[in-house]
Amino acid sequence: MRYLMRWLAGVVMLFGAAVAGAQDARLQQRLDAATSAQVEAILDSARAAGLPTRSLTSKALEGASKGAPGARIVAAVSRLAGSLRSARSVLG
Repeated sequence: MRYLMRWLAGVVMLFGAAVAGAQDARLQQRLDAATSAQVEAILDSARAAGLPTRSLTSKALEGASKGAPGARIVAAVSRLAGSLRSARSVLG
């Protein structure tokens, strides 16, 4: 039973890493290099803080779809990350 649980945990971690990698690839494809690097830095910081990053990635991709300038995309993702941090501190 323990072996099965460890195996399942490993599969979940690998799948999670694959999904995160796919999201990173989409950002690199749709954003210019400077914007992508700044958004990736925000995502890394959010991951390190234990915050969800899917909504941050979605916000960046939304900005790219709307043709927003890079600075505006970075600002929007940064604001959302700040909101997530605030919510985490309030909720515990």
